[in-house]
Amino acid sequence: MGRPPLISREALLEAAREVFVRDGLQASIRDVALKAGLSEAAIFKRFPTKAELIVAAMAPRAPDVVALLAPLDGPDLRLGLVAVMNNILGYFREALPVMLPIIAQPDVGLDRFLDQVDGNAAATLNAALAAKLAAAANDGRVSPVQPFAAAGLIVATAHSIVLFELMGLHGGATPPQVLEAMIDALWRGLDPG
Repeated sequence: MGRPPLISREALLEAAREVFVRDGLQASIRDVALKAGLSEAAIFKRFPTKAELIVAAMAPRAPDVVALLAPLDGPDLRLGLVAVMNNILGYFREALPVMLPIIAQPDVGLDRFLDQVDGNAAATLNAALAAKLAAAANDGRVSPVQPFAAAGLIVATAHSIVLFELMGLHGGATPPQVLEAMIDALWRGLDPG
């Protein structure tokens, strides 16, 4: 039977996160080992590659779709969609600045990142939102619509807005009235009449 770890996985990931935030993703495993009080070999025993450690330590949390989509359960579906757009924007505003440097690492990339995390956040959000829109269509709260396409418009729009904000458009923050106008444009296609 092997010796128990000297440090928990969570403590190791916290040490790695501190080093990567302080020194950037180019920081060495030696720096992480010093911070964690371990040898480099002990780290590589748990994470065979630096890329795996980076993803495990730095990947943003998975979206809480129940909380993000909760406004759709209210009486005003249009206002619920505005709130959901804002919720999804909030998630992407937190996740994308962390994800982009990770997937830009030559030894990580998007495919490896998605393999190691709990699925594709955008696809998860899209599927959950599509299910909510399908239920709303079945209840007559919106006109019959292809729910996956409508959800895709909202999720992709939120994702793109955050990318544009990261590039400095709108001074880095899209005005709320622009977001509401986008939902209104979609709503006119969903309104049951």
